[in-house]
Amino acid sequence: MQSIQVEADRKWVQSELGATFDGFCSRWRDKESSKESSKESGKESINEGSLETNIQACRRLLIGDQALGWLHGLAQTRVLAGFQDMGIRCNTEGTVQIPLSDAQATLTELGVWLHSRRWVPTWRDELQTVHNLNGEPLFDLERGMFKMLGLRSQAVHIHIETPDGLVWLGKRSLHKKENPGMLDNLSAGGLGAGETPWSCVWRELDEEAGLMPNQVDLKLARDPILVSRPVGIGWHHETIHLFKGIVPRNWTPKNRDGEVLCFELTTRSACVNAVNQWRFTPDAGLVTALLLTNP
Repeated sequence: MQSIQVEADRKWVQSELGATFDGFCSRWRDKESSKESSKESGKESINEGSLETNIQACRRLLIGDQALGWLHGLAQTRVLAGFQDMGIRCNTEGTVQIPLSDAQATLTELGVWLHSRRWVPTWRDELQTVHNLNGEPLFDLERGMFKMLGLRSQAVHIHIETPDGLVWLGKRSLHKKENPGMLDNLSAGGLGAGETPWSCVWRELDEEAGLMPNQVDLKLARDPILVSRPVGIGWHHETIHLFKGIVPRNWTPKNRDGEVLCFELTTRSACVNAVNQWRFTPDAGLVTALLLTNP
């Protein structure tokens, strides 16, 4: 995994995008955003018992000697309940520490426990790779567990334009569990286990837009960025690889996997307005704004 050059916190986003995207920047959330109250754990019907102290104290998930996860919000409540059932407790610093040699088996067992209770809202039956802080692969884990545990995932976002500067956008299916019906880059998706950013790009372009390599002039647009913020019941911590491509003016996308409701071909100024109105998913809005600002 390529090393992270920059974290997209609010200060960085504002400095990169400037006044043109004030509407977007003012609502950008990052790791410094106000955290959801742990009192939301009261919504759960589980028997917490002595778990309450752990809920208040535990924040970080250590795998081996590295802090790789972030336990937050309702996900924290659910994860700690699972750990408690498995006999795993927070240490004296208020963190959960899993030996690296046991991590895959332990977290897989935790995932099965949570999934059996329907407590993982984005369970996909897909694997992604957990990396250490140096970007080295450690093991594979169910994709839906990454936000539950605040583990860093990887994704690609592909911004596509025509030679005359019009922008192709996709609107997410209404059946998507996250951000249904919102605007997205023409194609975007998470890296599966064993995938590289480039192999993920070509798979996603094929599945979501029917775009083949011989139909697009594609390049890696800039160094990857890291986004980190509370989201839903857990924590979104992801490396985004940004790509930009040019397609012929007469080309039209065709979705093949059912994840895109429709496509829009729009002007740059209309994109700016849509980003500021938060009609995009947060990450797609950021990618679009960055690539419109620095073509």
